[in-house]
Amino acid sequence: MAISNYRRFLEEQQMLYQTILRKMDPNNVGLNVVCPTCGTESWILLPQENSYFREELQICCPAACGHYSSIKNFSPLASPANRAFDQEFICPRDNTEFKTYGAINRCPVCAIENPREVMNTCADRVLASTSIQSDDLSEMLGSLVSTFDGVMRQCNIIAIQNAASLHSSHPRVRSFQDVATAQQTLASLLDISKYVLSWPQFLETFQKRHALSHNLGVIDHKYVDKTGVSTSQVGKKVQLSKQEIDQFANDCKGIVRGYFAHFLS
Repeated sequence: MAISNYRRFLEEQQMLYQTILRKMDPNNVGLNVVCPTCGTESWILLPQENSYFREELQICCPAACGHYSSIKNFSPLASPANRAFDQEFICPRDNTEFKTYGAINRCPVCAIENPREVMNTCADRVLASTSIQSDDLSEMLGSLVSTFDGVMRQCNIIAIQNAASLHSSHPRVRSFQDVATAQQTLASLLDISKYVLSWPQFLETFQKRHALSHNLGVIDHKYVDKTGVSTSQVGKKVQLSKQEIDQFANDCKGIVRGYFAHFLS
């Protein structure tokens, strides 16, 4: 009897959802929405199956600003996507299709963000490369570091928003370029060093990127202080290998995945 009642409840919720959906988007062309908090315009095509909603249809801002409320507050307007948005995404969990601006987004239905996918895309491209040319390795490293820094900063912003919604707090990390300091800042809640194969090697590879970007690839005393390598290396150029770059790519994926699992999901 209890199962039968529950099934009836789900069927009623599905019917209510379909009624709301048809009223807003009678031709199933999608909805232009505007976030009432950040003002970002997005486009969403809600799934036909009701997986989450109960009585009132609520969504998150697809631009991941943190706003969550009734879809009515987003001024929904039935319309095909008629703008050149930065991001086009289909949520693998509930099949919601949406388009928005920025690099990090949040599924408006299940409210899960995409930093893992962004980091994985960059890292997997590096891992697929077979080049061992020094210029290519340097470019791969630069791409990994910049993506890691950008993704982790956005993760940190979202983690702070999530903590605030629970009347808690989360450490602010304004940059992950100095990853050793970032690790220390987060250490009271999460030790990101445990997600890499070798933390000292990860730090040294990070410093190699700084040397390549700011010192023509030449080791100086700052590099020695940051990595602990012998002072006899001062004045020499840093060396990169494909194996090192591949491990760094996997380490970046591991940290983003670990940080996301602890604070963002």
